[in-house]
Amino acid sequence: MSGHPSSDPDGHTSPPPPRAPAPRRRSSYEELSAARCRELLARRHVGRIAWTAADGPQLFPISYVWHDDLVIFRTSPYGVLSELVRRTAVVFEVDDIDQDRRLGWSILVRGCAVGTAPDELIRPSVLSTALPWVGGHRNLIIAVTPAEITGRRFVPLTAAETWPADTRASRHPGQPTPGSADTRIPGLTSSG
Repeated sequence: MSGHPSSDPDGHTSPPPPRAPAPRRRSSYEELSAARCRELLARRHVGRIAWTAADGPQLFPISYVWHDDLVIFRTSPYGVLSELVRRTAVVFEVDDIDQDRRLGWSILVRGCAVGTAPDELIRPSVLSTALPWVGGHRNLIIAVTPAEITGRRFVPLTAAETWPADTRASRHPGQPTPGSADTRIPGLTSSG
């Protein structure tokens, strides 16, 4: 059924049927400051990098280090990530999400990736913290220079804002009511 008026065989039109209410949001978010985003980037060491390759969009998890306002990672000179040795527009994302409590944060870094030599920007001691999880020869160093860093912190809405009354009663015993859970996010205080 469409939302357009319909007409009967005599040409009389009837109003469209009422629309179903929009689904209610279950969480809300706050923007994080650039300083808080950088702090959270420095605390983590695994994220995801995305770019448009010759054969289409690519998205890969990487282990990284945040150093001197750069996302730095090591990769194999023979793998798909080696494409990033040439200046390439990328998006890097790191997050911490608690799906059960609907809490978390997400940081996006939009910028350019390019291959670099260890002595150009990065001391060997810094590189040792960007250890790849996979084995093999990982001597190609890629640095992402941010053009923009943005972040969001997700928090649950209160139970009254989140759940219609009829679904609150149908929750499983022992399962917390949304909005009643502890809203502290590991690694993120309310100062973010």
